[in-house]
Amino acid sequence: MTVISGECFIANLEKAFQTAPADFAQSVLEQLDEEQPEVADSIWKMLGTLIKVTTEDEQTRENIAVLTLCVTGVLYKSLMAQIAANELNEAWG
Repeated sequence: MTVISGECFIANLEKAFQTAPADFAQSVLEQLDEEQPEVADSIWKMLGTLIKVTTEDEQTRENIAVLTLCVTGVLYKSLMAQIAANELNEAWG
């Protein structure tokens, strides 16, 4: 199992904060659609279902979606970066 280092996670978190949350969330969804379409579809369906039962207020729904996709994106990008770093460490030993 890949363990994400604190440094890797913080680096990806800081990079995410350089972008407006809605823009970052959109880029995450696009990246997941391209790289992991089944995962993206499942996340989107689950998120849609959870949001519908949480509130009827459209702005609150949008905020929940953006927040969830931002957290998912930081985690996904951190995991991908850590895997790449681990592969480089193995190759250069």
